[in-house]
Amino acid sequence: MTGNNDDRQAQMWAMWCHLASLAWIPLAIIGLPIPFANIVGPLIFWVLKKEADPFINDQGKESLNFQISMTIYGFIATIVLVFIAVIYFIVAGVAASNDGGLLILAGGVIGIGLIGLLAVIGIFQLIVVILAAVKAKGGYAYRYPFTIRLIK
Repeated sequence: MTGNNDDRQAQMWAMWCHLASLAWIPLAIIGLPIPFANIVGPLIFWVLKKEADPFINDQGKESLNFQISMTIYGFIATIVLVFIAVIYFIVAGVAASNDGGLLILAGGVIGIGLIGLLAVIGIFQLIVVILAAVKAKGGYAYRYPFTIRLIK
């Protein structure tokens, strides 16, 4: 590993800025689903350590921006899912009176597809957070894809 002890400390704290966004996983497993834990975790590390080193400040902001972006995308996907479900149940209710079994099947496939999309977003988020943490620990600034940079 290159760099002095201060650099290694900054890299470690930057890594934790990324990994803290995964705190919701063990909390949910033990029955403590904390809303926005994916944002609160990195926020705590960033606020505590952003003045200590520019690398921590940069990676903390990057982690926060990504988590905020993923939360926004998740809300949008949920709204779309609910909207499609409402429309589907209205149409399926009308079609059921006209023997619309195929329409009901199609609605189920669409619903499963949208839920699958949310799962893919979650898996993507997990993979890139781990990648970002590894890069930060190695001293490399990571830029998340699909990120709205709200915190400059």
